[in-house]
Amino acid sequence: HETPPKPIIPKGLMKNSNVLDIEGLEMARQMCLQEFELCKAINPRELLARSWKREDLLISSPNLLKMIDRFNQFSSWVSYSV
Repeated sequence: HETPPKPIIPKGLMKNSNVLDIEGLEMARQMCLQEFELCKAINPRELLARSWKREDLLISSPNLLKMIDRFNQFSSWVSYSV
């Protein structure tokens, strides 16, 4: 097992920072950690029979919806930053 690389913490990171202020390696690492947590929480039943399209989607697919929401938030952040 290799030891993971040391975190690359940007100097002066502020709330209004954009995607270009963060090292690519660190961005990839943080994205993977967050996405993994969301992905592992998804129950396989949430993916069956298009349960995310049902009226009770908040009950039938809550973790899948969280992952979709996270993707949409990140996409918006990147497009805003660019």
